[in-house]
Amino acid sequence: MESDEFGGDPAVQKMRRVFKRMEEAKGPLIERSGPSPSTTLRLFGRCRIYHDPVSPVLKAPAQIGWDAWFRDIDLVTPRRLKGKELLMRTRGWWTREPLEIAEIVERHGKLKVGPKGELMVELSDETTAEALSGALREAFEDQVFLSP
Repeated sequence: MESDEFGGDPAVQKMRRVFKRMEEAKGPLIERSGPSPSTTLRLFGRCRIYHDPVSPVLKAPAQIGWDAWFRDIDLVTPRRLKGKELLMRTRGWWTREPLEIAEIVERHGKLKVGPKGELMVELSDETTAEALSGALREAFEDQVFLSP
């Protein structure tokens, strides 16, 4: 059943259309038996300069090297960032502070880095996605939002 509270939100309407298409193509999104499926949506914020929606993408793993006082260390350790670490890199790029965004997102779901390096939010179901979308809209207006 659709919630009237967030029904006018364009992001929620778009998510509902995507969920409906996914259900028609694959059957129900939520199985009543077995492990509960999850929904993964991208997190976008408004660019501080151009005010268009942008989302960070991890293009390559972070490379961590070492310096020592009395020797050379040739070791470089590649390491993928975690979801919250990637979100923190938006400071100065987005119009809102990433720590405030993380607090709201983590109440509803889990920040992750997608397979192509994109910043994602993993949510338990459509209802949780709608609740998070409404919480983001309430806290940040149209400055931070979810997209399939």
